[in-house]
Amino acid sequence: MGQPAPVGVAGWLLRSGIEELVLGLAGLAILIALAVYVLAKIRPHSAQHEHDAHQWMAKFRELHSQGGLSDEEYRTIKGTFNKQLRQELDDDNGEE
Repeated sequence: MGQPAPVGVAGWLLRSGIEELVLGLAGLAILIALAVYVLAKIRPHSAQHEHDAHQWMAKFRELHSQGGLSDEEYRTIKGTFNKQLRQELDDDNGEE
């Protein structure tokens, strides 16, 4: 009687050859890269927007303290940023 055929990955390697292994691994690498790209594009970027808004508010606060903005101008700017941040947070929470 002959030897039993190898089973599993070892059997596949023995039957298919190194060329198919290389092609399979290249295909897998391409699929992983594509998945990472798609996930990076669709994930929410709210943390980046919030960080930017905080930086802008710090600059406006400093400008206001130096007299470059009136109290009314500063309140208007602050209110606008607060509305935008709340809307973005509401949009992000609604999508989850």
